[in-house]
Formats: sequence, structure tokens, C-alpha cells
Amino acid sequence: MESGPAVSRSKDGKDFWNLDNRQCGGAMNADTTRDADVRQHEIFKRMQGEEKVRIAMDLSDIVRDLALEGLKSRYPSASEAERRILFIKEVHGVEIVDFSGEGSHE
Repeated sequence: MESGPAVSRSKDGKDFWNLDNRQCGGAMNADTTRDADVRQHEIFKRMQGEEKVRIAMDLSDIVRDLALEGLKSRYPSASEAERRILFIKEVHGVEIVDFSGEGSHE
């Protein structure tokens, strides 16, 4: 019999790791093995809050950079400033009015 945490199923059908009869607070990753998911949870559990915030900020930066690269691919003739306006519109749903009073790209 395999040792380690049990898998519990929530009401919405998602799997959770049950560590010492406590749910670990997050759904198991669909692309991660159980052992890797448990190990990752153990590492996060030992981290200080400051370390967790730094990692979250780094991941946010990576996602933003990937989104901007995607816009660069979709709008190759757009300037960096125009791509940033498109990014704000896509992410936040906010229409940016440029200095001439006209709306940004559609």
C-alpha cells in the first residue's frame, strides 16, 4: 500500500490532498504527480510569507511579459506604447484614450 496523503473529493468534484486529516487548501494540479504536489506543498509550508509574495510577484511579471509578447506577435507593427495600451484594454477592459482624444486600437 502506498503511503502518503489521501485524496479527498470536494463537493464540486475537485481533488484535494488530505495531509494528516487536514485539507491542504488547494486542488491538486492536473499536470503534477501526487508525490510532486505533496512535495511542493511541503516546501511552500516552510516558506516565509515574504518568500511566497516574491514568488507570486515573479510569476505575475512572467505572465505579463508573455502577454505582451503575444500582443507583439498579433500586432507586429504596433509600438511598445500601443501594445501596452492593448494590454491594459485586454486585461482590465479599460479603453485608453490617446492624447489626440481618439480611442485606442480595436
